[in-house]
Amino acid sequence: MRRRIGRRRRRKSRPHRPTPPFRQKTVTRVLVVDDHVLVRDGIVEVLKRDSRMAVIGVVSDGVEAIAAVERYHPDVVLMMSICRA
Repeated sequence: MRRRIGRRRRRKSRPHRPTPPFRQKTVTRVLVVDDHVLVRDGIVEVLKRDSRMAVIGVVSDGVEAIAAVERYHPDVVLMMSICRA
């Protein structure tokens, strides 16, 4: 069988298969807690660049963080180790 140069073979169409659950795109909901405005804003800007992350809240101290966790139920809390309550 001779192949012609310059012609492409047609692919057989495959039936659509749904994406398995472990490969579905999920968004991680992040709460940022820090008492320094510059650090908070920097972290938020870095997280905004990643489509897998969604910043759902930004707070400045531990008391606000507890209230925000109860209200928003984030997947991740990004918090400074030394926050005043």
